[in-house]
Amino acid sequence: TPRGTVFLDGDDVCDLPLERVRASIGYAQQDAFLFSTTVSRNIAYAADDDLEADEELARVRRAAREASVEDDIDQLPEGFDTVVGERGVQLSGGQRQRVALGRALLRDAPILILDDPLSAVDAKTEAAILQAIDEEATRRTVILITHRIAAAKRMDKVLVLHEGRVVEEGTHEELVALGGHYASILREQELTESLESFEVDA
Repeated sequence: TPRGTVFLDGDDVCDLPLERVRASIGYAQQDAFLFSTTVSRNIAYAADDDLEADEELARVRRAAREASVEDDIDQLPEGFDTVVGERGVQLSGGQRQRVALGRALLRDAPILILDDPLSAVDAKTEAAILQAIDEEATRRTVILITHRIAAAKRMDKVLVLHEGRVVEEGTHEELVALGGHYASILREQELTESLESFEVDA
């Protein structure tokens, strides 16, 4: 990172110990990596080592609930003690993504980076995850990478990338009024949702 471009609580990250920078960030990948261990241990990967077992399980369940995956986990053969297999093969793509989201939510870092956490979920689950993101944004900085306008519109500031470059920035309302790339994506998504709703009604 070039000096003078990224700051953490006013300090240039170039001047901070790497351990502090890493400890300050919770990150959920779009292509979630899970370890060949239990669901519980996958979510608690970043938890404090000195937590009591009951306290850790309570935090794991809360994180899973916020990531809208608790009910899915309870349906597994051994619940939270189910071994997910190599890279999480026992889970669907959406479940793996939400387990990784739970892991990021459990980590009490001041910055939360979410890489397209809605790409493999249905509309009901999307709404629940967006509510959890709203709650997280009240107590820490959330950086959300998404193609979904329904998610982007909730952010204080939106950066629009096109071919690897920032081409627009502003609030949801400002970008809609601008009538550029963002507004075009919004119209496309609204049309798609309308067509899907028409097909269901038909």
